[in-house]
Amino acid sequence: MSTPRLTPLSLLAAAAALAGAACLELGPGEATPAQCEQTSDCDMAAGEVCDEGVCWGDPPAAQLAAIISPPPDRYDLAPTEIEALTVRADGWMNDLPLDAPALLRGRIEIACEDCPSGVAIAATVQVRRASSIPGGPEFLATTEAAADAAGASFALPVPPLDPGEPPYIVTIYPDDELAITPGGRTAAQLVPPLRREVGAGDLGGELFEILEATELRALSGRVVDAIGQGIPGMRVAALGRFDPLRPLERISTVAITGDDGGFGLLLGADALDVVDIVASPPAGSIMPTLIAHDRGAFDPELDDLVMPSFPAPATITVPVSASDPSGGSVPVVGARVQLQTVLVDPINPSANVDAVFTVETYTDGAGNITAEVIPGAQVASRSYTVQVTPPANTPAASTWDATLSVGVSGGVVGSIELGARTAVTGFIVDHTGAPVAGMTVSAEPSLALAWSLSEDTQRRLAELPAPTAVTQPDGSFVMFVDPTIADAPMTYDLECTPAAQSLVPRWTIPGVDAATGAADVGMVVLPEPSYVRGLVLAPGPAPLAGATVRVFALGDGTLCTTAEAPADCVPPAVFLGSGQSDAQGVVRVVLPRSW
Repeated sequence: MSTPRLTPLSLLAAAAALAGAACLELGPGEATPAQCEQTSDCDMAAGEVCDEGVCWGDPPAAQLAAIISPPPDRYDLAPTEIEALTVRADGWMNDLPLDAPALLRGRIEIACEDCPSGVAIAATVQVRRASSIPGGPEFLATTEAAADAAGASFALPVPPLDPGEPPYIVTIYPDDELAITPGGRTAAQLVPPLRREVGAGDLGGELFEILEATELRALSGRVVDAIGQGIPGMRVAALGRFDPLRPLERISTVAITGDDGGFGLLLGADALDVVDIVASPPAGSIMPTLIAHDRGAFDPELDDLVMPSFPAPATITVPVSASDPSGGSVPVVGARVQLQTVLVDPINPSANVDAVFTVETYTDGAGNITAEVIPGAQVASRSYTVQVTPPANTPAASTWDATLSVGVSGGVVGSIELGARTAVTGFIVDHTGAPVAGMTVSAEPSLALAWSLSEDTQRRLAELPAPTAVTQPDGSFVMFVDPTIADAPMTYDLECTPAAQSLVPRWTIPGVDAATGAADVGMVVLPEPSYVRGLVLAPGPAPLAGATVRVFALGDGTLCTTAEAPADCVPPAVFLGSGQSDAQGVVRVVLPRSW
């Protein structure tokens, strides 16, 4: 994409917007005292100028980029990426234009033996594309295609593409709730997800996709019990990948087993060749999910998925507690608890089919969980792995590997005692030494640590709420973080986000070791701020109010030299600061001058 310049028109518009401005509208609450009355009060040697009582300019010496997002109600505008953002010494950014979007629109139909022809089906349409900013956040948007639409069944505005730019990846997931005909099957039962590329030449026209069940790879099999009888009503699908670098997702049709336990699946045309077959019980059933790992997509006849025998459910109660500072024990209220066990097929224990029973619940006001589970047998109790996640910002630590033994009957079975989270403390001051109040501090697992974890652990970690704290009037903060996750000692990066309209910059406190007990980061001195501004323009051009501008610095390439870095490593772009354009289209952003 081209790099816009600050034009005479935008300079005139900006001058008009700033003329007569009494003060900079950045500072929380009461007006912030003026930094300057005239440019000689600023660092003129660095190019700073005085305006609105602020010394603008002297931007960070880094390769900058920006993403401009339109106001939520402006569907006629598309987000714009500026790969090389220029900021002059006086703090003026180059023009920040928003373009009219390209419209990705189309119609989705289905072709099958029992389907009415020419009828649009319900589907979820997902559109994604890597950022043109190295390490920047990807573009991801989702919309729903309507059933029985007369014309186009979906439309989604997306940023336009220049010729030669990488295409959008569009994935169509047929609906699994609405039957195509009364009493019939859903679209997801008839055709698999479809993935296709949409390039610059495809935008603006209409995509017409007829999802067909012909010329696709087919798999069939049975879900049976321990004596070979079919199990009806199981929901079966294949999980796999369209892209080897992305997580597992559904890449097949959905089947419901018949009276004989039989099922048939069709695989997406460009799905990769190795899949997991997952058979889930009906909602509310107390029985395992069967997972047949690493099945070849070119082997049409699958071995039977055998459900091991198991006893009738039992209701158990488990107290969950943690130690308090005085050495006593207190109940843990509101914790999310997952219990999981794997049942073994005694006839064929090496069949590479896992029978996984999972139940999720929360601790009540007394710190207890109550759940229906599959109990043990007379010959042996059943062992459950327990994951407990207390509410964020509470002292009790999460556990991912507690164990619980359940016998043949219910009632109170054992207890779970949690350890303590690590208290992370510190206080934050600005570059003059003044305390910074109202800054939100959130703990994110460090990137090198996240890279070292398994895909499943990363997924589960991403589901957890980030611990947060807000600095007090003296700049102090305290938060509680888990010292370990899945036996991995945790290190965190603390992301420090200033309050809205604050005059201090964002900052990151890297590599806080939480595994060795209390972690005090001491006094954190924020870097000197650099105040920059620019004019957001809608087509016309015309100044645009309510747009959001996010400024990034290109990432540190040394991150990709670490042992944990993936083979396709691209250092993530560093988010430096953001602002929203005012009624005159002027956006003001606080950046760290150095880092």
